[in-house]
Amino acid sequence: MPKRKRDGQSQDNIDEREEVKGRASGSKRLEEKLHHHQTLIFRALKIAKGFERQKLGRRRKTALKTKPADVARIDAEIEALKVSCDV
Repeated sequence: MPKRKRDGQSQDNIDEREEVKGRASGSKRLEEKLHHHQTLIFRALKIAKGFERQKLGRRRKTALKTKPADVARIDAEIEALKVSCDV
């Protein structure tokens, strides 16, 4: 028994619906990927902030012993690091 054939007009409607559906799922997938990579970037920045804070702590400790004039500058850098990374 031969298969039923659809007329060309209804096939065009089906193709258009599938194309729109494909774009919608593609944009959703893109948003998920962007969110995932945004999370990874924020984690990396948080780790970098911790390393920078450790470095400034060591510099401040050394400056207290050798150059007390630099302590105020290092304290200002620490405060700037706290403010800039609270976003």
